[in-house]
Amino acid sequence: MKLNLDPALLTMGDMADFEDAAGVPLLDTFTKIDQSGSIGDLPMRAMIALVWVCARQDDPAFTLDDARKIKIGDLEIDVGGNGADPTPGGD
Repeated sequence: MKLNLDPALLTMGDMADFEDAAGVPLLDTFTKIDQSGSIGDLPMRAMIALVWVCARQDDPAFTLDDARKIKIGDLEIDVGGNGADPTPGGD
């Protein structure tokens, strides 16, 4: 599963849903992801929530339970889609 981590594509509702599901601020999560897509020290709840809100951009029926079923090895992360800073408002 390819995951496009572009904060510009997320709605404020997506961001609020992420924070409700993950229990951490979205900005804190994006600052932990480097440009190569490494997710090294993300809490698993944050990873699952991130997969959920990003994947439902392409598939509105994608659920939090669907995100829980994704294997880490099947996840391909594209940060910002163009090498941009992954933090909201970043360059």
